[in-house]
Amino acid sequence: MKIWNNYGTEHSYNLVMIGEFENIKEAEKVKCAIERLESELPDLELNHDRYSDKVINLLRDVNCMSVSTQELEQFMYDHRLSIDQNKLVIETDEIDFSAYIKLMIDAGATIEIFRDQGNSGEEE
Repeated sequence: MKIWNNYGTEHSYNLVMIGEFENIKEAEKVKCAIERLESELPDLELNHDRYSDKVINLLRDVNCMSVSTQELEQFMYDHRLSIDQNKLVIETDEIDFSAYIKLMIDAGATIEIFRDQGNSGEEE
């Protein structure tokens, strides 16, 4: 028998993305880029139709030019970042995470994505 422990209308996807980089320096560089985006984007005026000059400058600074205007808000979603040797681990409950994938691929990462079944909110 399974008992659902969570309440609400939203789903928790419990996704884990692992970007494996050539070395730890590249993994740390992308982690810093994500942290900068998540801290600076909320203060900028985001428009789903066009990039502002400030947003373009920020994206250029962190070498993130393949992310669309609609994907920028993904960097403001709740997530957890960690580094394990040359791997950047991103954990999130969100299903929209293409911006993270693009950023890691642009930096040369090989990416693995899976759902963490150990945190699904169900008990047997």
